[in-house]
Order: sequence, then C-alpha cells, then structure tokens
Amino acid sequence: MDITTTLTDTTHNTPIDNKSATITVNGQIYTANTDNFGQITWNYLINNMATQDYNIAVSFTGDTQHAASTGTGTLTVNLIPITITIENVRGNKDETVTLSAVLVDHHDNPLNGKTMEFWIDSLYILGWTTGLNLYIQCIKSIRNLQHKQHRS
Repeated sequence: MDITTTLTDTTHNTPIDNKSATITVNGQIYTANTDNFGQITWNYLINNMATQDYNIAVSFTGDTQHAASTGTGTLTVNLIPITITIENVRGNKDETVTLSAVLVDHHDNPLNGKTMEFWIDSLYILGWTTGLNLYIQCIKSIRNLQHKQHRS
C-alpha cells in the first residue's frame, strides 16, 4: 500500500520539490526527496502487524527558505478479506452428493490450514481444514441429514 505525503509552502500554496522528508510508521523509517509535486510516496508493506491503528509521522527539518514542519496521519490495518465460494448442489433422496467450497483471499490465493464448516439449514454436516489443494470436499448422504445433531 502507498503512503503519500505532500510538502507545501503554505504562504504561497505551492508544492515544495526536491526536499528531504522522513516518514515513520511502526518504527520503520523512510527518507526521500519530494518530487515536482512536493510529494513522497512510500510503497509500505504491512507485514506481521496487528489489526489496529498506527501513527504515521512525517518530518521536514527545514532549510534556509522553509521552516521545519511535522505532520501526522493514521494507518489502519484490517483483517484480510476472504471469499468462500460454494457450488449449488442438487440430489435425490438416498443419493450421495459432494459438497465443495473454495476459500481464497482478496488476491485469489488459496488459504491453506483454515477450518470451514458445512451447514445445511441448521444442521451441522462437517468441519474441514483446507489443504494444499484449492478445493475442500466432503461427501455426505442426504438421507443421513436427519440424524445429525445441531452444533451450538
């Protein structure tokens, strides 16, 4: 994700280019020069960070023409969104059907080692941990549904 800051001369309301500024997030420091638009963009990797808000601090030490300045912002780290795709199933009484689902993150990468549960109406069918394959499958007989206990 990109963290962008802009250094602006507030007297003339113009960007300040080619000046060094420092961005700090979660103990990591990035220093670079501003571009022609007075901006610095840091392609920041959110890695091993808890889901919470983190302070972003920006500092410019000043020069012979511009006073020192600081600014703050917030980086909000959220849980990774996931998608479960399940295929519709149709079967006849006393027939075995296959329940199939795919669990992926927001980049369509399969999520391995995650537990998913199959429920049909309020009947618990099976908990399954995803493996290295993209699919999880379980086979249950429709005729056995009435014998399953509701899981609370």
